[in-house]
Formats: sequence, C-alpha cells, structure tokens
Amino acid sequence: MRDLCLNFAEHYFRRHEGYSSRRLDRRYVHSQIRLCRMIRAEDHEFFTCCAFTACATSVVVGLSSGEVRVYSSRSQNDYATHQCYRCPVSYLKTSKNGSLLLTSNLSTSPVSKLWNIEWNEFSRQSNFFRQEYVEFSKLDEDKVLGTSGSRATIYDILSERPITTFIPSIANRCQRNKATFSPCNEIILSDGVLWDARSRDEIHKFDLENQPLSGVFHPNGYEIVSNTTVFDIRTLRVLRTVPELEEATVAFSPQNVIFGVSHIEGISTLRTLDSYDYSYISSTDRMLRCIADFSVNKYGHQLVSVENFGICSWYFDSTVRIYDVGKPPLEYIA
Repeated sequence: MRDLCLNFAEHYFRRHEGYSSRRLDRRYVHSQIRLCRMIRAEDHEFFTCCAFTACATSVVVGLSSGEVRVYSSRSQNDYATHQCYRCPVSYLKTSKNGSLLLTSNLSTSPVSKLWNIEWNEFSRQSNFFRQEYVEFSKLDEDKVLGTSGSRATIYDILSERPITTFIPSIANRCQRNKATFSPCNEIILSDGVLWDARSRDEIHKFDLENQPLSGVFHPNGYEIVSNTTVFDIRTLRVLRTVPELEEATVAFSPQNVIFGVSHIEGISTLRTLDSYDYSYISSTDRMLRCIADFSVNKYGHQLVSVENFGICSWYFDSTVRIYDVGKPPLEYIA
C-alpha cells in the first residue's frame, strides 16, 4: 500500500513520464501510415472522390461513370453499386447515423442529391438543383448547405425546401468555394465571407483575392483555416501563417491532427500537422500521382485516398488506397 499513489495529479502525470508526452505520442503516431488495401478501377473508368461510412468499416467511392460504390475497408468485399449520375461524381459524404448520403456531380448543370442508403440500398430522397457542393449541418444534420458559385443556400431536409440564401455584396470569387457551417451551426463561411446563420447578416469579409479556397472552420470553433492563413474569428484578424498548407485541401482528425493535400507542379503531397499549434509532423509525396480526394474516418485511425496517374483527365491507373494511421510502411519493418 505504500507504493500506491493517493494524489490524483501525481498519479496522472507519473503515467506520462514527462512534459507534453501526450503531444509527442500523438506526433509520433501520426508520422507514419501503412497501406492496408488498394482497389484498382477498370480500364474504362477512374475514381473521383471518396468518404468513409459512419461505421468506419466501409468506404463510399465515386467514379467517372457516375456510379457510387461501397467497399469494405478491410476485406475484399464489395457491398453495393448504384448509378447516381451519367457524369463524374465530384463529392460525397455520409451522415453521422449512416442512413443518408450526399452526392454532387461535375456538369454544366450540376445537381446535388440526397440519398437514403440503409442496408446498402440507394433510394433518392431530394434533389438540389444548380448546387455544386453540399454538406450536412454540423450538429443535428437536419439541414443541408449548398454552394453555387459565391452563393450559399440552406435547405431543410424534411421539407426539401430552401430556407435562406446568402449572397455577398462583394464576392471574393474563390475558384473552389465550398460553403460550410461552423461547429455550432451559428456561423456560415462562404467565399471568404462570414454570415450569421440565424439573422442572415453579413458579419465580415476576409480578403481572399486570387485564392482558390474559401476556408474551413477549425473544430475548436475559434479559427478559420484558409489556404496558408489562419484567422481568429473573435478578432477577425490573422492569427498565423502556415506555409505547409498552401493550396491544400484540409481535413481534421478527431485525434487533434490536420491532414492537408496539395497538388503543385504535378506532385501531390499529403502533409500532417498538429492542430493545436499547426506545427509540422510529416509529409508524403506521391510523385507523378494525383491525390484527387481523401477522407479520415471518425476515429482517426484510417485514411482513404483516390490516387490517379495520367495526363489531365486521361488516367492510365486509378486506385483507391486505404491506409492505417500509426503503422510504419511494410518496407521499413525489419
């Protein structure tokens, strides 16, 4: 009994054996990934986008043919296939309960759709015409936020009707604008403009001239990551600059890590950063291979990516690759 630590603080910190050991553990774990499954497309088609299902045991993949397929993330099982469009699928996302799926397409007249996918059977529930990108609201997922150029529109899922449309007085005209909710659903970011989702008032316009990306909210709800710039929502000023995120598509892991994918001068790079201070952890270059899309599962222990090899839109080899986070590549194992 003498060796038993009765002081909780002493017992808690003794387990970690040092200052910032949890942070160092997190950095070490996320410095390496191992390929656990690869799916290759057939000769006449290529993969375009990907996402994990809510249960994190399957991945949903979009194809150039307009099909959406569901694959197991571990075994060789293929669960479902459905023809959603007659043109390439550009985006897809499942709801938290796994029953709904949002899809978008690449077309001169884009149509985003909401599907019911219970038991891996697709049934269309709603159409969102002229919406290039759609996402669920962050808390209750009872609404859908659509993007059409610089315009953002909130739709009610049950009534399938638009509730509010946000049109900026002066647009930044970001090339890849994707309107998004804040973690609490109270604020909307679209084309570099902050909106109050309830009062419909324009809060602030960030100067994002000539930037391709509008930005995303940090899960802490106080910061916005837009290209290499991090803004503080409370002061509406630049908090810091992160050069590693130049032209990067960003995804936050629940393990307090940022994954960013950029494609510059023909080289796609996957970078990992600490979401607390944006410090660099690791990077992986996919030479001559384009990372078209990627996603992190809800636990943060797996990563899926669409990787294409070819010229422009003619791909000679298209694969979906599923990685285990925290495991070293097989070639490094003695």
